[in-house]
Amino acid sequence: MYDWMRMTHRLLAALVVAAAGCTSPLAPADAEEVRGVRFEMVQDEYAPGDFAEYRLINGSSDHYTYNFCFAVLTRADEGKWVVAGSGGACATIGYGLAPGGAVSSGEQLPADLPSGWYRFTMGATGGNVTCPPGGCPQEYLHTETFRVDPTP
Repeated sequence: MYDWMRMTHRLLAALVVAAAGCTSPLAPADAEEVRGVRFEMVQDEYAPGDFAEYRLINGSSDHYTYNFCFAVLTRADEGKWVVAGSGGACATIGYGLAPGGAVSSGEQLPADLPSGWYRFTMGATGGNVTCPPGGCPQEYLHTETFRVDPTP
């Protein structure tokens, strides 16, 4: 049952990202900073199948809660962002990031990923937030766009 719930949370996150992506600027674009927090890529180009490393940097004076498992890969396609990949089940746990802190992780890109512009999107919660029943409000962070190209 818990695996089903985790997969449902990941699917819902992907749907929110896809719906919100219609108004997002398309490639190339810088990482968006939200209240002093940046979600950024380590490199600006990858090949299909590469490990794409990203990091979360908290330049704010607030503690933030995040979970990289919910980062969703999206691809620029005809003027909007579409979901391009999703992982497996996620533990619905929040990890803390102190003011001034940074943390890195990443994701293996699919080996059959077509050439194009991509970015990751992830929700985070920060500040003195009182969580209502049903969950905390999320701020959606986007990495800068990066290129996927099968040729070196």
